[in-house]
Amino acid sequence: MTLLAAPDADPTLMTGITTVEAGHVPSGTTRDQASTVKYRPDIDGLRAVAIISVLLYHAGWKTFSGGYVGVDIFFVISGYLISSILLRELKSNSFSLARFYERRVRRIFPALYTILIVTSVLALAILTPADLKKFGVSLLSMVFFFSNIIFWRTSGYFGGDATLQPLLHTWSLSVEEQTYLVIPLFLAFTYRYFRRHIVLVVLMAFAASLTLSIVLTSMSPQAGFFLSVTRSWEILTGTLLALGWLPHLKSETRRNVLAAAGTAALAWTVWSFNELTPFPSAAALLPCLGAAALIYAGESGGCFLTRVWSSRPFVFIGAISYSLYLWHWSLLSFARYVVIRPLTLPEKTLIVGLSVVPAVLSWRFIEQPFRHKGAVDRPMLLKWAVAFSAVLVAAGLTFVRAEGLPQRWDQDSLRTRTASRLDEVRPCQNRSPVDVANLCRLGDSTVDASFIVWGDSHADALFPALDKAALQTGRSGIYAGMDGCRPIPGVFKYSSGSREKIRCATFNDEVVELIRRAESVNEVVLIGRWALMAQGTAYKSGDPTFLIADSETVAPSLEENATVFKRGMRHVVEMLTKMGKSVTIVAQVPEVEWDVPRTLLLMDRFKMTRFDIRPTTKDYLDRNAPVLASFDQLKDQFSVAVVYPHQVLCPDGHCRVESDGTPLYFDTDHLSLRGANELTGTMMQALAAANLKPKSLVSRETRD
Repeated sequence: MTLLAAPDADPTLMTGITTVEAGHVPSGTTRDQASTVKYRPDIDGLRAVAIISVLLYHAGWKTFSGGYVGVDIFFVISGYLISSILLRELKSNSFSLARFYERRVRRIFPALYTILIVTSVLALAILTPADLKKFGVSLLSMVFFFSNIIFWRTSGYFGGDATLQPLLHTWSLSVEEQTYLVIPLFLAFTYRYFRRHIVLVVLMAFAASLTLSIVLTSMSPQAGFFLSVTRSWEILTGTLLALGWLPHLKSETRRNVLAAAGTAALAWTVWSFNELTPFPSAAALLPCLGAAALIYAGESGGCFLTRVWSSRPFVFIGAISYSLYLWHWSLLSFARYVVIRPLTLPEKTLIVGLSVVPAVLSWRFIEQPFRHKGAVDRPMLLKWAVAFSAVLVAAGLTFVRAEGLPQRWDQDSLRTRTASRLDEVRPCQNRSPVDVANLCRLGDSTVDASFIVWGDSHADALFPALDKAALQTGRSGIYAGMDGCRPIPGVFKYSSGSREKIRCATFNDEVVELIRRAESVNEVVLIGRWALMAQGTAYKSGDPTFLIADSETVAPSLEENATVFKRGMRHVVEMLTKMGKSVTIVAQVPEVEWDVPRTLLLMDRFKMTRFDIRPTTKDYLDRNAPVLASFDQLKDQFSVAVVYPHQVLCPDGHCRVESDGTPLYFDTDHLSLRGANELTGTMMQALAAANLKPKSLVSRETRD
């Protein structure tokens, strides 16, 4: 998972709301919540713990690698507070959906619409046309509270840099609002017809959502992360607390022990979880139960830790947490965009710190007035909500339908820098099942195929060069490629979902069977993003993002990646050799730290920021050291030929990223159509390699 998208919490919670004085009641009933009510400052303090964890995680503090669990803390708090209100109203026969949603509008809309308007103006001034169009989609989705669906659907292989999406953090607001379309009706129905068994019914709903979270996260991590049905159980954790069926803890010692256990659980998750932790799934139980323990301890009378969380600094941070959450991510995103390069830790920390200023202003002059009916009555609130929604919808539609308003940019720069769009370099779309009739053809399709190109999206990017090379040599080939599926059967991405693993395993098995059956095919060309597999980290990043494993792996780790890669490559080469096929491996093209087209376009736009984005040949060789060492061994042990694209792309100690102003890449590591054409000669060499002795093709001296 790409916590992708940066994982974000939703502090859309009611600061200062009254909550219920605890008292023990029999299972299946509720407390009389209308009788004894008081403010819980410790919950504001717990909210502060959650938002601080999120902020430091987004600022890049390594010790807060699991800070994204703040979302779970917020969901539990939200479920507890809002369910307490609903249950109190149900008990006193004063329940009203209209009043419930009025409270949600007062709480959510003013600060949210403020940030949406501000980000829209900034996006119009700063973002490229392609990115402004994407922003328009996210803006529309947020107005209608389904941004989590949009970010789920666009968080795939070519989803782009999540840090450059100013509204990415709004996914959690959508999750909450979708859940609160159901929970009031669910509680009202259950309270009316199953009052004696309300705890059991809520527990059943909790268990169903948790089970779905575990299953779906294992199958598709992005879906498990973004969908409200896999998050509802976290909110229902708070609902279960609000039902008041747990016994009152009269002993302060027990409350201290419980609060200490809850705090330890939160600390452990914040400090030990990372982007490779399957989430939410069962892992989210720990922060949810930790938050629940602290709320329960405070509800039962308080203890030392709840008094700590009730101190003024924590309460104040908790009070501004919603606005702070809204502002900090958008400011980080735009800053990252303007400086073009990734922000440093001090820069991100400074921006997060400065976001306190607009957050305080938003809390004081926007959030607070709208919460009180005396300041803004219901008719006026409705008029404002409709008017601002209409403005935002109009803006979003304009951004999308006008293709990001390209007239804002220099047309010559826009034309040359965006000539590497993804759809121009993806002429082949393979179909399943894998069969000659369903696979794309290369070269002269009137003759029998004599080679198969097997690879991932990097092979797809090289398709134009391979096609031209085959035509110029009078050969015909079959292209067998699938995004994200490296041509190494038995080796899989450990942190990916089972759906992706099954997809890649099935595809690779079918390709192997096709190679075995294809008598006319005598050569197999393997192409992939090898360095990511062997290193386990994105280029120029030390964060673990890609652990691989096979049947022999005991404990996947970054240190094991190179070993698993080497073992997998040996296995596939040995298997193909035993089939009587010659094997040619195309080494990886150089990776670039920045998205090439966007970066070149932004440097044209913001001329004060200029720097060399070309990777050096040394960087390339260092990055690919374990890969190239493995290839050397394969050349020594088997009849394998290896060709090296960097010999063309890195002619003078630096690797080219553009030619006559046209980017050679369409992102950070996939070649554009222009870039692929630059390697036509190299691909001709790859297709001819089977007829040569491996060591005569490229020596180590010429490679290095």
